[in-house]
Amino acid sequence: WTREEKRATSLRRPVSPSPLHLHSMKTATAALALVISTQCSAFAPSVVRSGAVVPRVAPVRSQVEPAVPEDDLVESFDVLMEQEPDNLLEGLGDGEGDAAAASDEFTAPRPFLNLQALLAAQQKWKRHDSDSGSPEYQIAVAHERIKYLTAHLQRNPKDFASRRGLVAIVNKRRRLLNYLYRKNPEKAMGMVTELGVRFKPPGTVQTREEKYAVYNARARSKK
Repeated sequence: WTREEKRATSLRRPVSPSPLHLHSMKTATAALALVISTQCSAFAPSVVRSGAVVPRVAPVRSQVEPAVPEDDLVESFDVLMEQEPDNLLEGLGDGEGDAAAASDEFTAPRPFLNLQALLAAQQKWKRHDSDSGSPEYQIAVAHERIKYLTAHLQRNPKDFASRRGLVAIVNKRRRLLNYLYRKNPEKAMGMVTELGVRFKPPGTVQTREEKYAVYNARARSKK
């Protein structure tokens, strides 16, 4: 035979597994069978090589209390609704009871009251029904906003953002009053008197008493 024929005959001849390969296959099969037998049941006793048996694990009981029946809840609600209002306040503390009893004395929220004051000022000082930009209208709105922010800063003295906004609105009101005084001095002074605003007409020269009145007041307060 030639070399190519011998090689082809050797490739067609079946190869018998070696003894080492057979031993490794038997070992892998036995290990797989052991793993399957130990994982069949989580609570079944498992056999160890030494012959010891692992004890069965006791199931853990739930610590959650059973739910209250629906009939009991309905009955408790009916009993609560039949009680008088005074009896309902007996279980509260002193402060809570006083707060609940005085709930009828609560006033409207401050933002709502501010909105009502703004609407009233707009209705009073606007020149016509569709007025929204006249000096009188803007001065009245700025005055109500100043009052609201002043009361807010008295309660919250560390609100520096609101303080900056208050200073800006005060400056805007002063500029509007100066403009209105140049156009209509009588109207401007009438608004100043009615709103109770401190206003110095532009272009007037202060006397010595008016100029140093603030400093004299501070000196008297320090004494």
